[in-house]
Amino acid sequence: MTQHELVLRAGALYVPVVATAGLSLRNVKEDGRKTAFARQTSAGRRLTAAFLATAWNVPALLAVNAVAQHAGWWRFAPDDATVAGMPADLWLGWALLWGAVPALVTVERCWPAVVLLVALDLAVMPLLDPVVQLGDAWLVGEAVAVVVGLVPALLLARWTAHDRHVVARAGLQAAAFGGLALYVVPSLAFAVTGERWAVLLDRPLWQLGAAAAIAAPAALMALAAVLVFARDGGGTPFPLDPPRRFVTTGPYLYVANPMQLGGTVVLAAWGMLLASPAVVGAAAMSGLFSAGMATWIEDNELARRFGPTWHTYRATVRLWLPRPASGRADRRPQGRLAS
Repeated sequence: MTQHELVLRAGALYVPVVATAGLSLRNVKEDGRKTAFARQTSAGRRLTAAFLATAWNVPALLAVNAVAQHAGWWRFAPDDATVAGMPADLWLGWALLWGAVPALVTVERCWPAVVLLVALDLAVMPLLDPVVQLGDAWLVGEAVAVVVGLVPALLLARWTAHDRHVVARAGLQAAAFGGLALYVVPSLAFAVTGERWAVLLDRPLWQLGAAAAIAAPAALMALAAVLVFARDGGGTPFPLDPPRRFVTTGPYLYVANPMQLGGTVVLAAWGMLLASPAVVGAAAMSGLFSAGMATWIEDNELARRFGPTWHTYRATVRLWLPRPASGRADRRPQGRLAS
């Protein structure tokens, strides 16, 4: 790697990282100087919005760049530290630049932020040669990246910061974390193990069908839980953007942690289909963390917030093992945090 390439790579990573850190501190300090009456969007909600906008861009931009290299929109200089063919530093920097940075600067002016960031990208992308080598149709890839990555990320940030459109933002969260689990986690594992997505093409139809039969009910259960969180609880699955009311409808009639249970089953089935011990191991680690530390934190928080309501619910509904349909909890939604 030449000195010129090193400077470009360092700038592409450290400028967004430093900007994100500085803007985060600024938001916290400014929030501390506001009165409660003047505080329209707290620093906590802005930081949550910034995290979620970045979380959206991490899988979205990785997927766009994988397609871009296949379609010839652009390609990257050869490098060892790549994920799905994209240098990891460029990937992280781009996700922050299109996620956390605009979310922390402004969520009130979403569309001007889109225009400014697109103009910046159009000016900077040609200057990144030879790190990024543009093809003749690179503007097509830029447009796809804006539609798939930038716009949804900023909408998610704005709706989160202002606590609006709860169903839509819960859906975007589900899509973002689904992309992280089912695309980013395997891609990271493949970067280390050398495994490839092409293994899916060698799977016989019966194996694909068996995996779908295992994963589909679990995925539907998790998605149904996201919907009732938003519809009945007025919140989302993300712990810093939780429902306000205790939810005992939908899957919560039968199991207390349907999202964690469903996500673990889906990721394990996906890992087996990919023949990747690393992905199956990630599913096992996720399940152990959810059943251990996450459950302990949630149990204490829910007991603190809802007291007898939570204890009564947990006395009849198990965390991971669904109970029969005959034994149902009270259907009334009364408020619940993320699960």
